[in-house]
Amino acid sequence: MNETAQKRFLQAREAFGLRGFGQIVKAQLLLTELDESAGRSDLAGTQPLLLCEGRLLLARAITWRAERAGISAQYALAQRAVDVATAASHMIRQSLEGAGRDTLEGMACYYCGLAQAIACDFGRRTDLYDVARSAIRYARVALRLNPHVDAHGPNRLLGRIYAASEYFVRPPGDLRGPIDHLRHAAEKSPSYAGNHFELARALAIFGHATEARQTLDALLARDPATMAPEFSVEVAEDLARAKSLRSELL
Repeated sequence: MNETAQKRFLQAREAFGLRGFGQIVKAQLLLTELDESAGRSDLAGTQPLLLCEGRLLLARAITWRAERAGISAQYALAQRAVDVATAASHMIRQSLEGAGRDTLEGMACYYCGLAQAIACDFGRRTDLYDVARSAIRYARVALRLNPHVDAHGPNRLLGRIYAASEYFVRPPGDLRGPIDHLRHAAEKSPSYAGNHFELARALAIFGHATEARQTLDALLARDPATMAPEFSVEVAEDLARAKSLRSELL
């Protein structure tokens, strides 16, 4: 290792800490494997999963760096990227290992996962419009393939992108805004708490506080045991966020 490389190595380890730096190394190994597979026939399968998991590791590393440095805004953004990348990994794995890319369900899951992986590409902060636009394109492909794709579906993704105005430039020419997308997601997957929370959050952001409170009250009145048992941890987290948001909307 030459002197310059060694200096960069030490700087990175200092900035991210040992735990975060370990994640960076793992991410780079994944992304290197991604580059090496560029010419192989698994372009539509393995690559998006590697891309997603590489970004997930990087996102986790940045949350630790931001936490160590006390940068709350960067921590919040990176933590959101972790959440989105985790969901993307789930969607892509579901497509490759479960439903399979030979079915419309599998194709829809695949493109939705790919869209979520792109949406968490916070590394290109100066090019967020293109990042959002690419994610939206893949989410729309998923919708065309299967409008009823499951709880982590593209309608929710579209709504989250549009509602996150502090991080994404809202693309012009979209006839359905974030509230419509999130409302549709809540209707298609009523047992998934996250859809209802995201809808309430978007309603609050866009000035519909009364409807946001009604949405949260209806969500919090439900029995958690009946809500998406396969996502029990996420349901508990979303209900906690719903309670917090409801207290802010008194």
